[in-house]
This record gives sequence, C-alpha cells and structure tokens, in this order.
Amino acid sequence: MMEGPYKLPEGWRWVRLGEVATRPQYGYTAPALHEPVGPRFVRITDITSGEIYWDRVPYCKCDSRNLEKYRLRPWDVLLARSGSVGATVLVRGVPYEAVFASYLIRVRFCEQVNKFLSSR
Repeated sequence: MMEGPYKLPEGWRWVRLGEVATRPQYGYTAPALHEPVGPRFVRITDITSGEIYWDRVPYCKCDSRNLEKYRLRPWDVLLARSGSVGATVLVRGVPYEAVFASYLIRVRFCEQVNKFLSSR
C-alpha cells in the first residue's frame, strides 16, 4: 500500500496518477482570436485564477479532427507547463465548445473518479 504525506479520510487510499487518469496531453497550437470563428480557446491566462471565466476566453480556428482531439470536457484538469507553471484548474463545466492551448497539459480522470467528482 502506498503511503502519502498525510492521513486520508476513511475509505480513501493513495494511488498513482496513472492508475486513475489518462496520459497527459499537450494542447492545441493556434493563435487566439477575438472573433467567434470556432471553439473557445482556453490559455494559461484563462486558468491562473483557479477557475475559467468563459466570457473572457477567446476563440480559435480549429478543424473537426483537432476539435475532437483537444475538446474540453467536464472534469478535465488543465495544468500550465510554462509561464505560470503549476497554475491548475479542474474544469467543472464547459458551457461552450472549447479546446485548450499548447502551453497547457490536460489530464483526464477515469469514470470512477469523474462520478465521485460529479457527486460533490
């Protein structure tokens, strides 16, 4: 059994990230645009406050293949890999079609974790 830096609540256990999440994925490379020409384009500056203010997120051009590859879904975790390294956000909801930018890394949890997060 894995041990962690502090005691967990009853019924919880420590696991490695790879046991409950997908392999990390780098985001989509494109310029951010103010005109609504495609999906919203979440960048590092959009996650530094710990939440996404969707009305401030710009757009990008994105073909259907890349839209599917980089589309954001509820419970995705975005992490900054440059600039504000370590800035992180748990995407609780996605009110618009949206993709994430190249200086972000996305991790997706398994369904069991998503169900747990949804119940909170």
